[in-house]
Amino acid sequence: MIGKVQAQYYSQILDIIRQTPGTSRVQLAAGMGLDRSSITNLINALLKRNLLMHSDGSRLGEKSGRRQIPLKINGDFGVVAGIQVQQDCIVSVITNLEGAIQFIKKVNCDISGDNLLQVLRDATDTCMAEVKDRGQRFLGLGVGLTGIVDHHSGTVVRSRPLYIHEPLEILPEFSRGYDVPVYIDNDTNCCSWGVLAFSDDRSIRNFLYVLFEMEDDPALAQVYKRMSTGWAFALNGTVFYGDTGSAGEFKSFLCRSHNEDQFSIEYKTRLTAKSNPAIRTAVLEELARNIAFTTNILDLSHVFLGGNLDTMRSEFSGIIQREVDINWLYNNRSELDLHYARTEDYPVAVGAAGLAVERLFEIPFMRVSAIVEEVFSFRQ
Repeated sequence: MIGKVQAQYYSQILDIIRQTPGTSRVQLAAGMGLDRSSITNLINALLKRNLLMHSDGSRLGEKSGRRQIPLKINGDFGVVAGIQVQQDCIVSVITNLEGAIQFIKKVNCDISGDNLLQVLRDATDTCMAEVKDRGQRFLGLGVGLTGIVDHHSGTVVRSRPLYIHEPLEILPEFSRGYDVPVYIDNDTNCCSWGVLAFSDDRSIRNFLYVLFEMEDDPALAQVYKRMSTGWAFALNGTVFYGDTGSAGEFKSFLCRSHNEDQFSIEYKTRLTAKSNPAIRTAVLEELARNIAFTTNILDLSHVFLGGNLDTMRSEFSGIIQREVDINWLYNNRSELDLHYARTEDYPVAVGAAGLAVERLFEIPFMRVSAIVEEVFSFRQ
C-alpha cells in the first residue's frame, strides 16, 4: 500500500506519459520538480507492475542504464469493454488501453427503457466471460446510448429512440454485482472520448464530433426514426457538457417550426435522400451550414464525422469547405481537417471503451487516478 503523496506522483506520471508518449525520465524529473533518483524509483515501480514500458518494448531490468529511453503506457496491461446501445441493436467491443479491438459482437434486438437493463447485463456478461477465457485483466466498462444522459448519476434523462420519456436511473442497479467501474454517457459524447483516448495525434484537444445516421431501408427508418444527428464538443482535452449536461443536443438553426424535428426538411422527405440526389444534397448542405457556423464561431480546426457520413465523404467534404468559406467573415480561413469514422468501426462502442480508459487514468480532485488506486491498493 502507498500513501497519498506517492499515489499522486504515480497518477501524475501516468497522465503525462499518456498525453505525451515518449517522455523520458529526465523530462519527467524536470517537469515534476523531482530529482532523478525519485523519478527512477517511481518509474521502476510502474514498470514492475507492467503499467509502463519503454517505447522500444524493453521492460524493467533491460537497458537500465539508459535513462533517456522514452516511456509509454503498456496498452496490454488490461482491457476495457465498450457497449453501444441503439433502438434496434447492441454492439459490444473489448479493446486494450490503446483502442485495439480484440473482440466484437453485434446483437440485433428491439431495445427500450423496459428491457435496457437486462440487455446491458447480457452484453456485459458476454464481455466478462470473454475476458476471463482470455486470461486478461478486466479494468472497466463504458456504455454509450442515444439521448440525454446525466453521466454523473448514470441516468437517462430522455431518449426518444429508446422510448424513455422520464428520467431512468440505470447505473446503480446495472453496476451492482460487477467488480469493475462502469461509466455511462451519450453516444456522441462517447465518440469524442474515443478520440481523446485513442487518437494517434494527441495534440488534437479541441474539436466537434458529429454523429449522423441515415437509414438505408425506408421501412426501418420509419420505425426507428434513423435520420438524425448528435453533436459533441471536446474543449481543452475533455468533453464539454454545458450547464445542464445537454450540450450537443442538435436542432438546425434553419428549422423554424416548434417541434422535435432536427432539420428544416421534413422527415418523410429526408427519407428519400438515398435515392434522390437533390434531397441528399439539401440535407447535407443544411448539416454543413450548421457545422460551418459552429466551427467558425468556436475557431475549431478539426471535425470528426461518424455514422454513415463516410459513405458520402466525396460529396460532403466539398460542401462543408464551401459553407465554411461562405460563413467566414474574412479571407484567411484555413480548411477544416475532416476526420471520417467508418460505420463498421463502431465508433460509439469503441468510444465507450475510450470513456472507460479516460476515467481510469483521470486525476480527480484528490489527484489520484482510479488505475493507481486499483494497482497499488492506495490507502487514503
